[in-house]
Amino acid sequence: MKKVIIAFLLFFSLNQVYALELCTPSEEYLNYEKLSEEEKKNYIEPIRCKEAMNNRKEIISNGAVQIRNGFGKLSLNSTLSNKYNLMEEGFITSIKNQYSLGTCWAFSAISAIESNSLKNGLEEYDFSEAHMIYSLISGGYSDSQGKVGKYKTTDLNGGQINYPATYYFNGIGQLFEEEMEYPKTYKTITLDEYIEGRNIISLERFEINNVNSYGICSEDEIETLKTKILNYGAIQGSMYMKESLFNDPNNDYYISTKDNSTNANHGISIIGWDDTISKTNFQNATRDGAWIIKNSWGDTWSNDGIFYISYDDHFICKNVAAYKGVSNETYDNYYKAADVMGLPEFYFDNYFYTSAKFTKQSSENEDLKRVSFPIGENLSYKVYLAKDNILNNKTNCILLKEGTSDVLGIDSVNLNDITIEDDFTIITEYQVSSGKTSSILTMCNNYDDMEDLEISSNNNYYSNNGSNWYDFNSITVGSNTLHCEPNIYAYTNI
Repeated sequence: MKKVIIAFLLFFSLNQVYALELCTPSEEYLNYEKLSEEEKKNYIEPIRCKEAMNNRKEIISNGAVQIRNGFGKLSLNSTLSNKYNLMEEGFITSIKNQYSLGTCWAFSAISAIESNSLKNGLEEYDFSEAHMIYSLISGGYSDSQGKVGKYKTTDLNGGQINYPATYYFNGIGQLFEEEMEYPKTYKTITLDEYIEGRNIISLERFEINNVNSYGICSEDEIETLKTKILNYGAIQGSMYMKESLFNDPNNDYYISTKDNSTNANHGISIIGWDDTISKTNFQNATRDGAWIIKNSWGDTWSNDGIFYISYDDHFICKNVAAYKGVSNETYDNYYKAADVMGLPEFYFDNYFYTSAKFTKQSSENEDLKRVSFPIGENLSYKVYLAKDNILNNKTNCILLKEGTSDVLGIDSVNLNDITIEDDFTIITEYQVSSGKTSSILTMCNNYDDMEDLEISSNNNYYSNNGSNWYDFNSITVGSNTLHCEPNIYAYTNI
């Protein structure tokens, strides 16, 4: 079974006293836990907490009903075409084949990146999925020392929705397919066989859009997904794949329900929509319309590798990742506060601050060109540069960007005329909308796939008031001490 693993979320309440916020396990997670370890490999791990699902969606009424979700606000009055296909518009690259490996997470992500590249007027890229896979997961290596892959895995099967973002924001670099071809079958390599990537493109924004944890897409959510496809190109999604659920011998029309499974198990690319597709093409569908899906099982499967998923499908509006701002901008120096991007989330309901101190990499002055930082739902934020590395003196800080966010992910600010002469610190300040809660992506090594990572001390800090700062390497949550780093990045040129 082809598969992609999407991480569950970990919740913390950060107020004056930091304490673990216990959650009510979701029905989907309880069913997942009943599976054997071997069976779990064939499914996406669902969101653990029922509260997380409730936090993902908020209905607002102000004349026209609107929805705030992972994509922000969109009015029902929006007008969109009843058909749109990125392939017909020339914004989709070729169909690829993952063969027998559970590497759909890499194929669906690279498909979205290549699509956004075309949307932004770049050339048609054919990036190496193999390089992404071997750069990120340790299970691709036969030797026990010096593994390049930071995420701990047992083989080449399975990856989480945050893995590809690490690949782009951490400056790992990319390769083209011809430079590192896909292995087709399970193949381990030694460290000496790994090919270092080079920085060909960069990414400005990454969004994890949990539009709807489980359940059929609402009309609002359908319009929201359409808008993202129209603006960004292909988006990365997940589904429950079981070929017997196709309603025709050509595997063209698909729908799943909660009766089929409680968990998704396959990553795909959503490349368009067609409101005119009749509901009669799908078993038990209640309305017309379907998503156009690009699969990664080769161009001889289904309709040249393309098929339709009904708007009534039970999983398609869950766990969508969008990528924006792909460009051929590259940098001389790449700074990262964390080795990988983490999905564990700190939940807070007032102010929250993070900081990352970077050691200047060159002996020459450097020009700060871009800073990337976490964002979350219901947030206003400010991003500062502290050249003197003093965390609680804003008068000596340079305000790089301020704004608001309604989506969980990573955003960036592009800069000019800021010279870095010595070590420097990036500070983020977050304030949650009144009566709401929010969270940001943070890397903590209390998860199985990150437990072997080394966490630095005296470089990264957090605060809930901007005055009293504490080492991110030792966050006390109830009776537990967690070891974390912020997902803050800086890029410079000499």
